[in-house]
Amino acid sequence: MSEVLEFGFASEMPRKKTKVGLLGQIKEFWQATDGGAIPVPLAAKILNVTPETVVNWIKKDKIRGHRFNKTLLVSVNDVEAMLDAPKDIGGRPKKAV
Repeated sequence: MSEVLEFGFASEMPRKKTKVGLLGQIKEFWQATDGGAIPVPLAAKILNVTPETVVNWIKKDKIRGHRFNKTLLVSVNDVEAMLDAPKDIGGRPKKAV
């Protein structure tokens, strides 16, 4: 027995976007941030840089930023990756012996 749609034309009609509830917003946020995010000032303190540096990294796509209401957040995974990345100390390379 095959199912017959009572109103076949309804699937072709454009759908109005409905408001997403609080739980829906939280689910979208967790998916977008891969599990969580922290505010820029906290990320700056963890990374031992200024908040302006973190904002510049977001603009340069070095880390992912997410806006939640009026707060700019940074992905926790990206902050952890920055902590694990080797530090560039600058200067000349050491002379091989």
